[in-house]
Amino acid sequence: MSTVTHTPSSQLNMNSSTLIARIPDDVLRGIFYLLIVASPALLKQALQDRTGWLSVSYVCSYWRHLALASPELWTFIHVYETSPVAMLEEFIIRSKDALLSFKFMSPVSRLECPETFPQIVQTLSLHIGRISEIEIQETCPGKMRTILTLFTLPAPQLRTLRLHGSDLLPESSMFGGQMPLLRQINVRGPTQWFPYQNLTELVVSIVNAPPAEEIIWTLQRCPDLMILSLFFARSILPDNIDDEELVPKCHIELCHLERLRLRTRNYDDMAFILSHLSFSSTTSVQLTFAKQRPSSLPMAKNCPSLRDILSRVDWAYLEFHILLDCDHLVLRCEDPDVEIAWGWDADEEEGDGFDEDEWESPDPSSLPFPDLQHVTFLNDADLSVMQLKTAFDIMPSVFSMECRVAEVYELQLFVALGTVFRSSQTGASRVLCPNLKLFKITRLAQLEYEDDEMNTLQDIIECFKNRAEAGASLQSLKIRLQEERDALEFPPEVLMQLKEIIEENGILFVVIEQSDD
Repeated sequence: MSTVTHTPSSQLNMNSSTLIARIPDDVLRGIFYLLIVASPALLKQALQDRTGWLSVSYVCSYWRHLALASPELWTFIHVYETSPVAMLEEFIIRSKDALLSFKFMSPVSRLECPETFPQIVQTLSLHIGRISEIEIQETCPGKMRTILTLFTLPAPQLRTLRLHGSDLLPESSMFGGQMPLLRQINVRGPTQWFPYQNLTELVVSIVNAPPAEEIIWTLQRCPDLMILSLFFARSILPDNIDDEELVPKCHIELCHLERLRLRTRNYDDMAFILSHLSFSSTTSVQLTFAKQRPSSLPMAKNCPSLRDILSRVDWAYLEFHILLDCDHLVLRCEDPDVEIAWGWDADEEEGDGFDEDEWESPDPSSLPFPDLQHVTFLNDADLSVMQLKTAFDIMPSVFSMECRVAEVYELQLFVALGTVFRSSQTGASRVLCPNLKLFKITRLAQLEYEDDEMNTLQDIIECFKNRAEAGASLQSLKIRLQEERDALEFPPEVLMQLKEIIEENGILFVVIEQSDD
């Protein structure tokens, strides 16, 4: 009689399999679901060679049985460049009658087998009545047209539609206009405006701007909106026509709105939309003026909800950013969650998108930041003193300021803050941010106290000295250094000059081992 001898490793494998098989079905399905949703790269492999989340089911026979017998796990149809039609059909069959989520997980233009593309779309169109979510990214000419010609049947279960393409996107005839359950729209590209209704999410960034009255019509019919994000490349308002002639004044209550994003090239467009909206004081707001210099914001006057939110802003970041094709001045805060950005086209020849001649100092009294107390200055742009003046003119009430001195760009800030300007309107002379009392330098680069660093410190001294002579003396200066030796070796003559300007107990050195950046 033979006996079976188990090696330690084989015994371990048997015990492991036994323990794994005891995982409850609902927990196991949850694991598979997370692999599908949170790890699309694994799913890509699943559609190609049955690995990915399916490979996990091969741990034991029971796992495999559960995976094959769970239709909800087969409802996520994510098509990649090399997805075979047969695998697509298998997913549809195994999902039985469950609702389907269909996504092109890679740009359609990169499909390696273009002849199979119509077959994929045709297969899906046969089951359009079961699809609850569609997402298509980055089409090339002709590909989107193929999709639209096949998606002509009603989509009674469709709840989410995301289309991001460079080719022509759908018109209102898509799905025969029959999408009664549609709640989430996210469209980018040269498309037409849909007659949207009953949405909870409306995200549209399109070239062809709809007439203003169509936008208002849609918003009136979407009272449960939670996310509203609009950007149109062209104006929604006709020239020389009063907006009240287009749309009678109406009040659109969006009680559930959590996030509002408006981006426009036309100042009047944003004012028009905001003048019709009412939303909660907890709504996250982001307003972007593309190709607009800083200006007054009277739109808050016509939008009480926005005015209420902005009136609570007392702490903000002021950021200058140089991007590839556009420069931005951004004013943002975290509580309430507000961001206002102004953008300029970058001048490739001059290498500077900020044209000093184009900057006009806004009227601070018209801006809705009467109680702004603190600003953190972040910068990666080489700005002039007058450009900085334009930005800081909108915040005369600032009491404390924070900045980092790591690049030469930041030195212009001290020149601007230490300059006495004469008002063109009143003739009075004053420095920027006359109420500034507390200043914190959060990143002073590692100093060797040689010529360059000494010049940096002298610029800072000159700034605070000029402000003191102008009646805007500083009460407290906090300097954060990289190393302890920087504090010990801080030039005594510089410290003495600072003490002459600022009270001795008003100067504080903070030494850290590593910067936050």
